[in-house]
Amino acid sequence: MKKTVAHPWDALPVPAALAVGTGMALYLVGDVLLRLVLHLGSNWTRGVAAVLAAASTVVGATGSAVAQLAVLAAVVLLLVAAEHLARQPGGVPSSR
Repeated sequence: MKKTVAHPWDALPVPAALAVGTGMALYLVGDVLLRLVLHLGSNWTRGVAAVLAAASTVVGATGSAVAQLAVLAAVVLLLVAAEHLARQPGGVPSSR
């Protein structure tokens, strides 16, 4: 991880890219399972986000650490936006 901090624009070693991508994916899978146990409603968007987070490993291994973190940030932002839209009547955000 020292090399990642020192050289954020370099490609990550595969184990490091796997740790970052699958770490986020495992967090999201754990969240999906918790929501299932607590009966908190549909959580398919978090399942999709977990798959996309795991897929970010390719970006980290072939691109850079910064690129992988940007992909993960985009996945989380899209997840939050999708869940927000799903909560609105008709899928459109209110003006309030």
